[in-house]
Amino acid sequence: TAVAALLGHDCTACDDFQDDWHKKSNNNEKIFEFLKKIGIKCIDPGDIRESCHKSSFDMIMLNDVIEHLHESPKDILLLLLSLLKDDGVLFITVPNAGNIKKRLNLLTGGTNLPSFEAYYWYPGLWRGHIREYVYNDLIELSSFLDLDIELIHGCDHMLENVPTWLLPLYKFVTRFFPKWKDSWVLVARKKPDWSPLLTQEN
Repeated sequence: TAVAALLGHDCTACDDFQDDWHKKSNNNEKIFEFLKKIGIKCIDPGDIRESCHKSSFDMIMLNDVIEHLHESPKDILLLLLSLLKDDGVLFITVPNAGNIKKRLNLLTGGTNLPSFEAYYWYPGLWRGHIREYVYNDLIELSSFLDLDIELIHGCDHMLENVPTWLLPLYKFVTRFFPKWKDSWVLVARKKPDWSPLLTQEN
């Protein structure tokens, strides 16, 4: 958000700032001071309806957000899309539930979930990943939301988790099998006659 703001865009950020690291070393205060300095408006998730007008935004970005939701992303996405201008863009990034590391972990008796140690020792409500996504999930999501897909492709957001000696092989293999990359990018456009599904079709 700060990068977009520094490029001259008018930006609004939304976060509940309830992760454990937010509460340490006055990090919340530092974040708010930084947002004020950069000129970013920040709103609480519970105040979205009151703080934003319909058709206010050219783009809505959810970077590594929806995999953390304990409930379906339907309601929050419908609300956010109501704030998006016609022909505006929804930009989503999510971890890939079918990336090559997770496939190999399962084949060797490991897990495709966060480590049990991290889950076991997490203080309070689990804030980690609840449901990660694969290619077809994003196709269905766009269809349910009545969005025109501009782009879906695998990307590399977590290369630091790949051993240095293995990086060339990882990049080579996932170049030919992009559905094995660690994350997904979805860019979808809101139609002028936007009409999302509000109830499940039989």
